[in-house]
Amino acid sequence: MSTNLPYVGEKQDEFGVMQPFTYDQLPLPTNQRSFHFVPKFADLNRDFEVKVEAYQTDPGSTARSSTVNLNMTLGNKAQYPQNPQASQNVLGSITLQWDSAAHTTAPGKYIIYRDGKRINTVNHVANQASYSYEDRSVDPGMPYVYRIAADYAGTEFPRSITGKSAGDGLIEVSILTQQGHGVRGDSVWISANLNGTSFKRKEYANAEGRVTIPGMAYNQAGITYTLEVAGDPTHYTRAKKQLVLNTSSTKSQGEVFIYTRVRTLAGSVRNDYCPGGCGRDSIRVALMATQAGSETEYDWMKTDGEGKFSFTVPYNLSEYTQFRLDIPNEMSSVDGTGIDSLGYYYAEG
Repeated sequence: MSTNLPYVGEKQDEFGVMQPFTYDQLPLPTNQRSFHFVPKFADLNRDFEVKVEAYQTDPGSTARSSTVNLNMTLGNKAQYPQNPQASQNVLGSITLQWDSAAHTTAPGKYIIYRDGKRINTVNHVANQASYSYEDRSVDPGMPYVYRIAADYAGTEFPRSITGKSAGDGLIEVSILTQQGHGVRGDSVWISANLNGTSFKRKEYANAEGRVTIPGMAYNQAGITYTLEVAGDPTHYTRAKKQLVLNTSSTKSQGEVFIYTRVRTLAGSVRNDYCPGGCGRDSIRVALMATQAGSETEYDWMKTDGEGKFSFTVPYNLSEYTQFRLDIPNEMSSVDGTGIDSLGYYYAEG
């Protein structure tokens, strides 16, 4: 059995913009009969609906649900801190700013909470319009929910805001063919849970097949990132990898996804003057590729005892416009004279 607890409403994203937000798929431990769910709402000055749904995981089971409508209202808005703001993506700190409460009776102080924990107190100053506080005890790239409360003789009137410092962690991963060539334009999904906030985005490989993801968050305990190929997972030797960034390991580089889908270019090299076309072994055959108008050697191999060769060419090589087979003249007689007169031709299959 499990429970589904979605909150239908809005919360602030990492840029301070209100976005739809849902909590869901919370576990329901066996034999537990009571549950306490406290969501991290960015601002409670709005109405919202909480729906609780419990259901059996067995086939044919029936869900049971209950909906509660909660009306969140502010008393006298003038008693609350006005226009709260929190900085985003500043390296090393998060700065909070707010205007003085506008009530005729001034508060004695402002109390600042970070993720529910009291971290500082700022005294109210008569005739001072604006206040600020810089929080430097933050982890790079991690989002925090701040509560700034105007305190009137022990009664608090809080406003909430989300802030985030800049991350400086780095993740690099490569997407390569089985021959070691980069798969340009391929992509991976990267996701993580950052202090209760879900993070997910898609990143693309450059011409070398390298995906570089700067600005990653981390903390002392470690943040687990999941990298997953965006394409068909059956076309890779592995489709998912988990990495951990922490204060002692802020970079992860060198991981590789191998793209396995290929086409085969096969043929044989034969002696044109031999009756029936004798296969020539140990002949070097080069696969030439044209990229940006310039031709280079993409791969090479030597023919087998029957004169046969076979190249594998991946599908995702959009930067190459043409492939060509070439047999460089490396044959000579014992006295060093070239033996071009043998002649070779390419036969498919």
